[in-house]
Amino acid sequence: MNKPAACLLAILQLLLHGCWDDGSIVVVRVEPQTISFEAPGPEALPAAPFALSATASSGLAVSFSSLTPPVCTVSGGTVTLVAAGDCTLQADQAGDAAYAPAEPVTRTFVVAAPPGTQTGEVTFLSSGTERKFYLMVPPDYDPTQPVKPLLFAYHGTGGSYDAWLNGYYDLLDVVGDEAIIVLPQAEQGTNGVNQWNYANDLQYFQDMYAYVGERLNFDKRRVFVTGHSSGGGMAHELGCTFGNQIRGIAVHSGILRSTECVGAVAVLQTHGRFDTLVPPGTGEAGHQFWVLYNGFDYDLTTPSLLNRSCIDHSLGGSPYPMIWCLHPQGRGYEAHNWPSYASAATWQFFSGLSPEEESIDPPAGGGNARVANLVDTTISFTLQFPAGIGEVTQGSIGLYPAGSQQPLPGGPDTILRLSFDPGAVGPGAEVHYEVPIKFANEAFPGTYTFAILMYVANGGNPIPYSGRDHIFLTDVNVTDRNAPLVIDTPLLLEPVF
Repeated sequence: MNKPAACLLAILQLLLHGCWDDGSIVVVRVEPQTISFEAPGPEALPAAPFALSATASSGLAVSFSSLTPPVCTVSGGTVTLVAAGDCTLQADQAGDAAYAPAEPVTRTFVVAAPPGTQTGEVTFLSSGTERKFYLMVPPDYDPTQPVKPLLFAYHGTGGSYDAWLNGYYDLLDVVGDEAIIVLPQAEQGTNGVNQWNYANDLQYFQDMYAYVGERLNFDKRRVFVTGHSSGGGMAHELGCTFGNQIRGIAVHSGILRSTECVGAVAVLQTHGRFDTLVPPGTGEAGHQFWVLYNGFDYDLTTPSLLNRSCIDHSLGGSPYPMIWCLHPQGRGYEAHNWPSYASAATWQFFSGLSPEEESIDPPAGGGNARVANLVDTTISFTLQFPAGIGEVTQGSIGLYPAGSQQPLPGGPDTILRLSFDPGAVGPGAEVHYEVPIKFANEAFPGTYTFAILMYVANGGNPIPYSGRDHIFLTDVNVTDRNAPLVIDTPLLLEPVF
């Protein structure tokens, strides 16, 4: 028998055999071995790479591999965590002349997402103050896959982010898992009511944006903001202030405060035709502003597919449309509610926007220069500030029906000037003002009650706080939209009640 045949015959025997060069057969006994390998973890991201440990009963070195490289990888004896999920590792020992290969051992452990990257309430610091918001991360979120948009949704005055979770607003059902969602939470004001505070909450938005951006991968070309009532006002302000970051806003029954903006933002704005809490004339001011800022003609529109109450000033030909919806739903305060079509229209609007890179440039044909002359005339008056008034922070002028008196039934029919600088004033001061104003759809000639409102620190804004913010109501006969208005008699402010 030749040497190869002799070796083959030996292999078929019950014991393992080896062959010498001369073809003789020698019996070799190979010992079995086992691997002892305890599962690491659980671990949480972010985590530094760490060493694995396993032993073989033979004393031979153990090698490692990952069976789930999208979650964890192995190099030598070191494991690196990549993403949240189940990490499965395998330990092997191939054996040698004295030991048979060991049975591979697998171990699985959970890699948790970083804190603040899972659905739930997040508590963090904003401007040195502890704030919170509710974060919703889609179950199918995967940072290695095409990234999802980021959506902020602001509740109204007196509410909380629970309004989005408990179905008061049905937006979450419509959006589903198509976006990472942030539900901000307003702080409680001195009047005990949760309300947005522009002095703090613009930075609060930036801090939330940074917090999420440090932990989750989202499409920075598709950042959206929506809100209702004062939350709609926040959507207005954020779109105007951070138009270089925000792709689109959807404002429902909200009021625009700013008069100068940055960047370009698509705008959907809805308002109840019969809303008496925040009458449609207050929304009309924002409507007119965004039409011009986004580069359109107020008198040129086409019906929008979002809802039969909506018109599109972009005529369907701009990446930064301005869509205005004056709907007939409800009467009185009920007309202020989130309209039945709002959620579907909001997400359809956002979903239809093309991804756009961040830019500080305004839309073509628009910008601040276009809205600089969004003024009909001026009103001149002298205010007397009574003893006991607090620190005055902001002035505002609204329009009510003639003969209106305190307590007022709701918001003004039109906001002639949402914000003007009162200057450095205090108790006993008498100050003259000349303020540019813009009418909405008033008829002229006509008599209207002008409400001159002064907000104070620790008061309310935009809804004034009884006993702290101050107001003066006076009837004025307006002969023409562009005729300057002058009130000769000094006006003594009184507390809102």
